[in-house]
Amino acid sequence: MPTPEDYENNRKILKRQFWRSGTYSEEKMRKFCEQTGEKQDVVREKIKTDDLFRWFFLKDPIRQNVHELYAAAFIESINAVTNFKKLGSDEMFVISGGVVKKSDLGTMKPKSKSIDFYWECGGKKFYAFHKYTKDSGGHQDNQYRDIQVFIGEANEPGIKDAYFLAIADGDYYSTNNGRARTTKIERLKQIANGKNVFAMTSEELPGFLDGLDC
Repeated sequence: MPTPEDYENNRKILKRQFWRSGTYSEEKMRKFCEQTGEKQDVVREKIKTDDLFRWFFLKDPIRQNVHELYAAAFIESINAVTNFKKLGSDEMFVISGGVVKKSDLGTMKPKSKSIDFYWECGGKKFYAFHKYTKDSGGHQDNQYRDIQVFIGEANEPGIKDAYFLAIADGDYYSTNNGRARTTKIERLKQIANGKNVFAMTSEELPGFLDGLDC
């Protein structure tokens, strides 16, 4: 089950693989050449031959949706889960308790960001919004707000036999919710309607599905 440590270890493993394969950021190299006046072919050759130098130009796996991919692999591996889909180009949004494809939005403007995963289990449909957040900060707070917006849109009466899950992984969600005497993950659980909308960590997901007799 993906714990915060699992996410970070997976990121380290992938970064080491990038280092060994020589996978680096061309954009970062270009900016380096602009700032230093070095020629790109000279820098590119040094990247290939100098291990320490190459490390500076590595692509960060976090920018390759590595955490989302890791969570997707875990969810798909759960025995009860069928017809799992990682939603990419076929983006779907939750709007007022319903699900709308990007191609069908028309003039509608979603308040929530697109749904990440879809699967079926025990005759029920599941739409999940996933975030892995490590540390505190402005960007991380925005991710927290994104989850709250998703829950707010999903809370309204909508599709029969459909569940909306806000999956919040990472140490950030174990920290206090402002001055409240509750953690952020606890706060997310409180604002979800508890009927067909729930907040949880990936670790809690298998037990949750078992409780639904999936």
